[in-house]
Amino acid sequence: MIHPFPALAVVAAISLTFANPTYAQTSVSFQPSFNDGADGPTHNSTLPPAVNNEKPIRSNVSLNEINIHAYRHFAKNYGDVADEFWNKTSWGYVVSFMKNKERTEIYYQLNGNFQYSARYFQGQDINKDLKVLLAHRYPGYLLDVAVEISDGENIFYQINIHNSEKASIVRYCDGKLELIQEMTYGGL
Repeated sequence: MIHPFPALAVVAAISLTFANPTYAQTSVSFQPSFNDGADGPTHNSTLPPAVNNEKPIRSNVSLNEINIHAYRHFAKNYGDVADEFWNKTSWGYVVSFMKNKERTEIYYQLNGNFQYSARYFQGQDINKDLKVLLAHRYPGYLLDVAVEISDGENIFYQINIHNSEKASIVRYCDGKLELIQEMTYGGL
């Protein structure tokens, strides 16, 4: 069974590192690094441009191993993106890129079907209405990193917030705000 959002557990775990503003900007803008593992040997090579496409493709696999349906969906919906990186995994493909200082990842199944997109951005860039709701529900908390996750039909946000005593992760979907995780800082 293919998990519909295989990287969400990773997103939740990784997003905890964003609770510290010192790491937020560095973590959001990292270049993917891969190593040899279950998904096979990896390399970071620039492949020749695809047919009818003037830009080179960067990937951990050769161009003919990228599913054509995933590639066409990406080109149609994200054609203005430059310098994306295609990563083939045991469960599908992750296409990552930076645009407007925001990291975005697009997830596809091995058969090329689009699963979802995840856009990482600074919490202060959240829309005004959501900011007001967060300030009302969590007074005194600062916004850290937010993730916008969309399956093409539905959008939800996962936002990291903190104050001097706690770090929390909240989810916003369909007008509802839900506390996902809360951690109390230990005494130092």
